[in-house]
Amino acid sequence: MSTIVTAETKLNPSPLTPEARYALLTRRQTLLTPPTGDAIKALLADTTRTPVLAWGAFLLLFCPSWRNYTDWETTAHIGYFIPIAKLTDFLRSGVSVKILVLSTYGHMINHPTIHPSQIAHRASYYKQLVRSILASLGIAPTQYTFVDETSYTFTREFMADMYSLIALMTQKDARDTGDEVGESEWLSPLLTPVLQTLSEVYLDMDIQFGGEDQARQLPPSQKEAPLTPPQRGLFTHSEIFLPQLNQRKRIHLMNCMLPSLLGGKMSSSHPPHTKIEFLDAPHIVRAKIFGAPCDPATLPPENGLLAVVRDVLWPISQQRWERARGEVGANAEEGSGVPVQRPFCDEGAPEGTLFSVPGDLHYASYPLLATDFAKGLVSPDALKTAIVDALNALLEPIRRAYAESEEWQQADRLAYPGEEPVELC
Repeated sequence: MSTIVTAETKLNPSPLTPEARYALLTRRQTLLTPPTGDAIKALLADTTRTPVLAWGAFLLLFCPSWRNYTDWETTAHIGYFIPIAKLTDFLRSGVSVKILVLSTYGHMINHPTIHPSQIAHRASYYKQLVRSILASLGIAPTQYTFVDETSYTFTREFMADMYSLIALMTQKDARDTGDEVGESEWLSPLLTPVLQTLSEVYLDMDIQFGGEDQARQLPPSQKEAPLTPPQRGLFTHSEIFLPQLNQRKRIHLMNCMLPSLLGGKMSSSHPPHTKIEFLDAPHIVRAKIFGAPCDPATLPPENGLLAVVRDVLWPISQQRWERARGEVGANAEEGSGVPVQRPFCDEGAPEGTLFSVPGDLHYASYPLLATDFAKGLVSPDALKTAIVDALNALLEPIRRAYAESEEWQQADRLAYPGEEPVELC
C-alpha cells in the first residue's frame, strides 16, 4: 500500500508540556475513551516527529442526501464553527493540520442529485468559505493544508488498495457505517466507507477528526449491551479494516453536533429558518433567532439556542480570551493580520467574562448562565439579543470576505445554479 504525502511535515517542537498539549487536543471531547487517551499520550511522547491531524470537509461540501434532496440546500450552517474552531486548539497543541476536501466521496454519496460539473465548483466554494472562517478566527492560510481527494483517488496505487479493501468487506460492513449509506438503494454510497478509511493512509495522518455522528451509538434499549457489528460507524470501519491491510490504527477525535434552532438534529438540507447560515444577513440572523423557541425549562439538544451559546459562541469566546493573554501554545502566529478580537462580552465587563447578556449580566461559566436562565434570572429575549449580537459580530468578516471576492461569488453561482443571490445586508 502506498502513501501519498501531500505536503512535507516538518518537526515543529511545541513550547507546551505533553500534558498541556493533551489538554488542548482533548478539550470538549465528550466521547473520548481511555484507549484513545492513551494513544494520544503515546503519540505526543514521540518528539522526533510532528503529529498529523486531518479533518474531512465532506459534510460541508455535499449536504443534500440521495434520499431527501430538497431546494433548501444552499450554504453551510454555523454548526461547522464547532469543528473549524476546534482546529485552533489542534494548531495550538503543535500538530500539523490538513483539511481534506472529499470531492470523490461527495460525488459517490450524491451521484443522482449532483452533476459532475458541479463538483469542482462546490469544492472551490467551500474551500473559500472554510478559509474565510479560519481567517475570522485568527488562523492564516499558511497554517494548514487543503488536500483534494481527487489528488490520489484515481491513482493506480489507490485503486489497487481500494480493491483489496473491498475484497475484505461484505455489503453489511458498508451499510453498518451509518444510515445514509445503510439505507441507500444505490451502489455508489456503499463505496464511501472505503474512501474514508483509505484516506487515513493516503494523507499519512495520525489523527482523524470528525463529527460524533461518525461514531454510531447503541439505541437506548441496548446501552448495556456489548457493542455489536451493526452499531459500528465510519471510524470503527477503519479501526477494523486497516489492520487487515497491515496498516496501523489511527486515533479518532470527534466534535459535538449542533442541534437545529427548533431543537433536535440539524442538517444543511433542513428549511432555512431552522439554522443560521454563514452568509445570512444581520436582519435574517435576528429574525431566525427571535423566531426560535427558547423555553427556560429545556436544555440542549432540545433548546437549540442554548446549544448555540454552549457549543459555538462559548468555545470561540474562550479562545479569544486566551489569545489576549498570550495563551496560543505552539501557534505563535495565531491572530496575526486580524483586528484584536474581544470575547463576546460588554466593554467594562469583569475580568474573565466570556459572555454578557443585556441587564448587566456577565458570565465566565456556561453552566452558571444556563442555571440563571432556568431560574428566570435571564429572560429569553435578553438571551436572544446577546446571541444575535455575538453571531453578527462573528459572521461579519465572513460576509465581507464573500462580498469582496468575485472568485467566491462566481464559484457560488456555478456550484448552485438557479439559487437566489446571497443577501448580505
